[in-house]
Amino acid sequence: MAEVPAPAARASGRWTLRRRLVVVLIALLGTVAGTMGVVSALALRGSLIGQLDSQLLASSGRAAGAPDRSSTPPTAPDGELPPGLSVPGQGAGTINLFVRNGDTRSGYIDQAGDFQELTKAQVTTLKALPTDGKPHAVDLAELGSYRVVATTTTNGDLVVTGLSTAEATHTVRDYVAVEAGVAALGIMLALVAGMMLVRRELRPLERVAATATRVAELPLARGKVVLPERVATVDTDPGTEVGQVGAALNQLLGHVEHALAARHESETQVRQFVADASHELRTPLAAIRGYAELVRHLPGDLPPDALQAMSRVESESRRMTALVEDMLLLARLDAGRPLGSDDVDLATLAIDCSRGRAHRGPRPRVAAGPPRWR
Repeated sequence: MAEVPAPAARASGRWTLRRRLVVVLIALLGTVAGTMGVVSALALRGSLIGQLDSQLLASSGRAAGAPDRSSTPPTAPDGELPPGLSVPGQGAGTINLFVRNGDTRSGYIDQAGDFQELTKAQVTTLKALPTDGKPHAVDLAELGSYRVVATTTTNGDLVVTGLSTAEATHTVRDYVAVEAGVAALGIMLALVAGMMLVRRELRPLERVAATATRVAELPLARGKVVLPERVATVDTDPGTEVGQVGAALNQLLGHVEHALAARHESETQVRQFVADASHELRTPLAAIRGYAELVRHLPGDLPPDALQAMSRVESESRRMTALVEDMLLLARLDAGRPLGSDDVDLATLAIDCSRGRAHRGPRPRVAAGPPRWR
C-alpha cells in the first residue's frame, strides 16, 4: 500500500512520526553507548593506573633496599647506569632519584637502553614530593606524565621512584578509539534496523489513514450516501494503540452513515411536501384568476376601483402561479428527474396562436347574477 502523504507536515517543516521515533531511538542508543564508553574507559584507566601503582610500589621497595651507594661514583661509561643508581629488577624508563647527605643522583634508562640524566627542573619537582610512600601523578615536562613514589630509608636517604603512564594512556586511547568505532557502527546498524522496524510497525496506521482519505473523497454533499469503507478487522485490535484508533474510526463512520441517512430521509420528505404543495396550489390559484377575469367581464360598468382591484388580483395570481411552477420545477430537479428538451419551430407556433385567435367567437355575454361553476 502506498504511503499516505503528509503535505501539511512537509510544508510546515515538522518531522513525521516515523522520523521522530527513529531519532529518539538513535539518541537513546547513542546516550547509552556514550555513557557506557565513558564509564568503561574510566574503569580501564583506573585499573591500569592501579596496576602501574602496584609495580611502582614494588620498584620503590627494591630501590629503597638497594646496596649502599655512599661510595659509588656518580658517573659511569656511556650506555651503563652509574653504580649508585643500579637497582635490580627495574624496567626501562623507570626514574630513580637518590639523595644522601646533600648528594643527589638521578637518571633513567630510556627505551633504547641509554642512560639519561634528569634536568634540574625535573629533579626539583621530584624532591618537592611528599615522602609518604604513596603514588602521586607528576608531569615531568619532556618526559610526560609519571606516577612517582617518594620514601625515606632508615638511614635518612631520600628515594624517589617513578614509572611513566604513557603506556596506560596509549592503551586507554586505543580502547576509546575502538569503542567509538564499534559504537558508530552499532548506531548505523541500529538506524537502518530502526527505520525498517518503525516502518513495519506503522503500516497499520498508514492503512487507517488511507481509509480515512478514501472516505474523505466520497461525495457526501447530497443524495443517499453509503459509506462502504471501513478499517480492516486486523487493524482494530483494542489491545494496540493503532487498533484503538481504527476501532474509533469505524465507530465514527457508522455514526456518520446513520446521520447522512437520516438527513437524506428528511430531505426526501421536505422535497415531497414541496412538490405536493406546489401541485395542489395550482388549482386554487387558477380558480382565483378565473373569478377575477369573470368579474371584469360582467355586464355593466364597474367602478374604477373594482376594476383596478381585479387587475391586481389577476396580476398577483399570475405571479403566484409562476412562483408555484418554479417551486414545482425545483422540487423535480432536486428529486433528480432529468430535464427534457426538444426543438421548437417558432413559425409553426406563431401560426397556431394566430389561428386560435382568428377562430375565437364574440365575447360571451354573461347573464346577471352570481356566477355558477360546473
